[in-house]
Amino acid sequence: MSLNPLIDEEALTNMEQLAAYFRSGCKPSSAFRIGTEHEKFGWYADTYARPQYQDEGIEAVLLGFEQFGWAPIEEQGTVVGMMRDGASITIEPGGQLELSGAPLQNVIETAREYDRHMLELKEISSPLGLHWSGLGVFPTGSAEDAPLMPKPRYRILEKHLRALKGAGLDMMRQTATVQVNLDYLDEDDAMEKLRLGLLLHPIIMALFANAAFVNGEWGPVSSRRSQIWETTSPLRTDLDESLYAVGARFEDYIRWSVRAPMLFIYRNGVYQDCKGLLFEDFLNEGLEEHQPTMGDYALHLSTLFPPVRLKKYLEIRGADMGGRAEVVGLAALYKGLFYSRESLDDCRCLLADLNYSDVMAASRSAARVGLSGRLKERRLLSYATDVIEIARNGLKSLEPEAEHFLSQLLDRALRRQEHAKTAKLTAAELLADTTLV
Repeated sequence: MSLNPLIDEEALTNMEQLAAYFRSGCKPSSAFRIGTEHEKFGWYADTYARPQYQDEGIEAVLLGFEQFGWAPIEEQGTVVGMMRDGASITIEPGGQLELSGAPLQNVIETAREYDRHMLELKEISSPLGLHWSGLGVFPTGSAEDAPLMPKPRYRILEKHLRALKGAGLDMMRQTATVQVNLDYLDEDDAMEKLRLGLLLHPIIMALFANAAFVNGEWGPVSSRRSQIWETTSPLRTDLDESLYAVGARFEDYIRWSVRAPMLFIYRNGVYQDCKGLLFEDFLNEGLEEHQPTMGDYALHLSTLFPPVRLKKYLEIRGADMGGRAEVVGLAALYKGLFYSRESLDDCRCLLADLNYSDVMAASRSAARVGLSGRLKERRLLSYATDVIEIARNGLKSLEPEAEHFLSQLLDRALRRQEHAKTAKLTAAELLADTTLV
């Protein structure tokens, strides 16, 4: 979720305004940018425990970024994030630290942004005895054991997810991901990229799967994070089957989004619990004395969690967090796939015979066995190899110096899968093995 709610007081009275909202994100290909967002878990070198907010923990880390030119952002007098040059550092519900990177022109800049962030984080964290690891799920303890972050919106989200009796609490406090944000040319381009992103979802899950160690034990899965998200809140995570088909429009995404329950609206500096009111009902009837605004819809969009999320740009959201190879590799992969017309066409041809049911079955398979899983008649590894080659061809014309990140991505995925079969590390060893700083 974004650090600050988007405050747009334009009165919202009809669905056409929502379509116009998405159309306002259209831009020429010359203005296309790449953004990455990645989360990591902190832990103390002496105890392997996760840091609380206070007591030389998350708050101290956030404030430590001031020395590097970051400005603090507060909610109700509490520091909850930092901002600098179009990027933000935020805290997730269980203390995961997230860098939401600036929109950048190329993959090499993404790598530099990642490296700079990690250098700054190391300088801040070392005196505190803190390390940070890149994993899809924290390997020890349950969600109830996780530290709690003092953000009002998280209390409302937790209340809602607890009532659903799924894995929502685990999603909030125990998982970490990396995502890439991409631009679109027009409505046709946006919806084609969304559809292809959905079809690619099980392949991405398999390539990035690294969450097999959960609550102190090795489990019979490759990505527990993916399984957690599957059972979090179907009305927020499961897109309509129509969006997996050719020809979907902004209106189809809007129709799905407004039928999802609202978490909150933001008025006078306070989050007000909407108690599950559907956005379409809010649009028609309001809430007490409050009438809907465009800012309310923008905030509502940030509380929906599908594998590919549409805003004024597209978010690809299906990967377990890893390290530098995964963060930069995801950016390189999707730049090569989606910013080259030829690669986009090749991707469409590769996935032409897939549908909603195929993707659902393959996603369950990817969560269980990673690249050994199947998408219809083929192994996910076979699909992943083809997808990476298509992306490589796209990068040859767009940014050839970034091609090597794709080789690193596949190599890491293969070694990780083989390593999981042969080396059963302890939780402490796993955290050390995945240390970023």
